[in-house]
Amino acid sequence: MGGTLRTRLVVLTIALLSTVLLASLAKATYVPRRVQYMGRTTATTDGNMGSPGAANTKCQVNFPNSHICTQSEMFASGATSYGATAWVLCENVTDTQCMGVTGNFSGGFSGVGYVTCGGWTSNNGSFYGGTVSSTGVFGAGICSTALPIHCCL
Repeated sequence: MGGTLRTRLVVLTIALLSTVLLASLAKATYVPRRVQYMGRTTATTDGNMGSPGAANTKCQVNFPNSHICTQSEMFASGATSYGATAWVLCENVTDTQCMGVTGNFSGGFSGVGYVTCGGWTSNNGSFYGGTVSSTGVFGAGICSTALPIHCCL
């Protein structure tokens, strides 16, 4: 009889703990990952980085595991000073808009490649890519210009 009672107590305890755990999980809220602005690469590069992946590799030279920042990561990081103008990865790119900054990025041309330095594979002086200035102003840099890269983690 003692063994049966002990078994029932163990089963009851496990059931109670499971209920408490499930209740606490149901109350849990999603907390987004905090983006960390790491800084700028010490080396500069023109818009012909090879690819966005190559830009990540350049960031990792100075900041292990980092990547080129997107414009939303720049906002989410909470940083207020960036030291110098540097390249960032555009999101939600249209023919004439990058990071909410509108204008004649393409120098009269159209197409997404003209606002991302041709997918970060061109240093053509008629192409533009996303930048963020030292004070956090979003803009477009001419792809033939050598700039550091903003890196996030």
